[in-house]
Amino acid sequence: MEVDDGYVEYVPVEERLAQMKRKVVEEPGKGMMEHLSDKKKLMSVGELARGITYTEPLSTWWKPPLHVRKMSTKQMDLIRKQWHITVNGEDIPPPIKNFMDMKFPSPLLRMLKDKGIMHPTPIQVQGLPVVLSGRDMIGIAFTGSGKTLVFVLPMIILALQEEIMMPIAAGEGPIALVICPSRELAKQTYDVVEQFVASLVEDGYPRLRSLLCIGGVDMRSQLDVVKKGVHIVVATPGRLKDILAKKKMSLDACRLLTLDEADRLVDLGFEDDIRHVFDHFKSQRQTLLFSATMPAKIQIFATSALVKPVTVNVGRAGAANLDVIQEVEYVKQEAKIVYLLECLQKTTPPVLIFCENKADVDDIHEYLLLKGVEAVAIHGGKDQEDRDYAISLFKAGKKDVLVATDVASKGLDFPDIQHVINYDMPGEIENYVHRIGRTGRCGKTGIATTFINKNQSEITLLDLKHLLQEAKQRIPPVLAELNDPMEETETIANASGVKGCAYCGGLGHRILQCPKFEHQKSVAISSSRKDHFGSDGYRGELEVSWLRKATMGPKMPNTETENMKILVTGSTGYLGARLCHVLLRRGHSVRALVRRTSDLSDLPPEVELAYGDVTDYRSLTDACSGCDIVFHAAALVEPWLPDPSRFISVNVGGLKNVLEAVKETKTVQKIIYTSSFFALGSTDGSVANENQVHNERFFCTEYERSKAVADKMALNAASEGVPIILLYPGVIFGPGKLTSANMVARMLIERFNGRLPGYIGSGTDRYSFSHVDDVVEGHVAAMEKGRLGERYLLTGENASFKLVFDMAALITGTKKPNFSIPLWAINAYGWLSVLISRVTGKLPLISPPTVTVLRHQWSYSCDKAKLELGYNPRSLKEGLEEMLPWLKSLGVIHY
Repeated sequence: MEVDDGYVEYVPVEERLAQMKRKVVEEPGKGMMEHLSDKKKLMSVGELARGITYTEPLSTWWKPPLHVRKMSTKQMDLIRKQWHITVNGEDIPPPIKNFMDMKFPSPLLRMLKDKGIMHPTPIQVQGLPVVLSGRDMIGIAFTGSGKTLVFVLPMIILALQEEIMMPIAAGEGPIALVICPSRELAKQTYDVVEQFVASLVEDGYPRLRSLLCIGGVDMRSQLDVVKKGVHIVVATPGRLKDILAKKKMSLDACRLLTLDEADRLVDLGFEDDIRHVFDHFKSQRQTLLFSATMPAKIQIFATSALVKPVTVNVGRAGAANLDVIQEVEYVKQEAKIVYLLECLQKTTPPVLIFCENKADVDDIHEYLLLKGVEAVAIHGGKDQEDRDYAISLFKAGKKDVLVATDVASKGLDFPDIQHVINYDMPGEIENYVHRIGRTGRCGKTGIATTFINKNQSEITLLDLKHLLQEAKQRIPPVLAELNDPMEETETIANASGVKGCAYCGGLGHRILQCPKFEHQKSVAISSSRKDHFGSDGYRGELEVSWLRKATMGPKMPNTETENMKILVTGSTGYLGARLCHVLLRRGHSVRALVRRTSDLSDLPPEVELAYGDVTDYRSLTDACSGCDIVFHAAALVEPWLPDPSRFISVNVGGLKNVLEAVKETKTVQKIIYTSSFFALGSTDGSVANENQVHNERFFCTEYERSKAVADKMALNAASEGVPIILLYPGVIFGPGKLTSANMVARMLIERFNGRLPGYIGSGTDRYSFSHVDDVVEGHVAAMEKGRLGERYLLTGENASFKLVFDMAALITGTKKPNFSIPLWAINAYGWLSVLISRVTGKLPLISPPTVTVLRHQWSYSCDKAKLELGYNPRSLKEGLEEMLPWLKSLGVIHY
């Protein structure tokens, strides 16, 4: 007789948790994904028929320099850690930190320099050596990180090598092929290829022919290029498939294939077209896959095409660019178009607006034109000629706003986009990442504003919430209040190695709730009923990838809580003295490097004095001994000196001594270097950020030259692993001390005493004015929160001296100047002042270099410092309201 008494064997809590974890890892979604992955390998029909498989990557002539090859594994891992690079694969080539060591021809190096690309980005540091070595690669990095050059430069080198060894004959080629998901991205990539190819021709190298192979353009003109023989083809899948099907082009000689924005190629339904392209290869080729997002379905897609691939990952695949400030706002559907105008006021142009459908694009475009906004629009329903013309106007700065569907979100490079507005939140989080990636490119900081309302699905909003949390952005109340099931699944994520959805990469749901996965599953099942050879569908597997933290790097002491021993150079100056006061108030021990002739009246008595000078290496080394942090604020700040060599000896030689002293003492863990906005160069007509590099073709003053040279030295030191952070204050003003560095105070004294009766010039000058106390707080924040090797602009409101004089008149109740003094007259006065100075030995207030500075604009954005350091500069008016009463209390001005 059987007895069922309901007995269940007791299972300990630990074992039950383990069982739950195993159950999650083996969840049904995994089996479903494997079902969707039943596809033939990405190989040609001939290769499959003959049973050919490739087990070893292609070999190339390229080898890294001997000193790079001799690096130990530990050294290579240290460089990767410094650049936040994650690699996967066998026999991975070493990372290389400069383009010179990559052995590019001199014309390519010059072109890189002319484009302002002085150092490789993280994806280029590791990606270029991998590709040059002939290895297949999966490249994952956020948008705007420089992925394009990782495949463009090696394909040009490969094509050049082939042309020199055996010139391409009529009808032959290509040597290299790039496939892009959109015509716009293909055109942009083609333009980059053409720029670098042209630089080679100018230097006497053989001409390399490239072809843009896209739809919407007459095929005959493309075939004419093919008939002459072509080295590099940049194509969209549809047109490429057509040309290959007509047997007008052969891939017999193709050695390098690149799939750019690979996830979009598959999502947009081009998988079959790509498989068709693979059918035309006759021999092994090097294959590269690139994208900002790389869901698991693409990784499995890649395994059938790549041979011993190397995966190079900078940040979690699908993560948002950390240089973008993401703002999410709840806006009712009927109020969106009106609120759009208000959002456009957040930044200066250019601005990009994304919509989900073509009708909204046309409606918004028409609305903006009626409101007087210079706008253009593109979407898939417009002719290719109209789309190209609109993009060219927008890129040239002739139009302020571009309204577009997602056709503009995939890899297109608009380098100066200040602001991206998502008029509609896209249904898939991957599209959101691509969209906001149009701003914040190449180290610049951008803003992305997204409108949400009840029309969005809860899964989409949860994905957005988790993406904002991951990037440490503000979570709006409407998202914070959502019932979030993922908050209870941290154990599941740890057990399975999968963060969020294994299929699409969304962080707000698991695979079983993925709408995109459900859609693709139904497509694959319906297709399998009519295709018994399994040539449709998608592939996927569990994705294991983690987001690097923005502050990842060598372990540093907690500078917010620990008592630090800090050395301050330039401690008796306008900035340095106030910095000493603030550091002491924060509980740190401060040592000040001072000369025996220095005025110590502004230094607090608690400061430890170290006598010496930045130009005296031995005294500087002694001062650094035992210190944890060095603030190098010492500088010679003057527009003109009788002996200009002093600028180099103090500003360049001083920094060199600091760097050497830090290496020798070995206790210093961080250098905070005070550079200058002059080190970045003038901005004439634009607002620059930390990505700007001085063109070095012209210097207004010898001070500017010395700071630019020192800046390059500091950046080189950072690339070599020196723990340095670079800060760039604007025109510093405020109460505290009357020095040559406090130029605003000196100008106001001249103005209120009648020696400067009018405006300076026509008022077209621009400066970024920084209150001294804000700059000091920015220095401390950089010590506490700044990332090593990074640059931060500590600037403020961009304005002219005309506005300074007008504000000063308004605050004091005095009259504004009623005329302007032309710069030629001020220049003549400057020359006279210099002659008098040579006799009296007293430095002039105005000199010819000062006038040269006034002829240019120096406007900068401090968005990066606001985002990463919490920098919060006060307005010019607020600063002047503090400064003018102080000047009055000193008796130097009267009102």
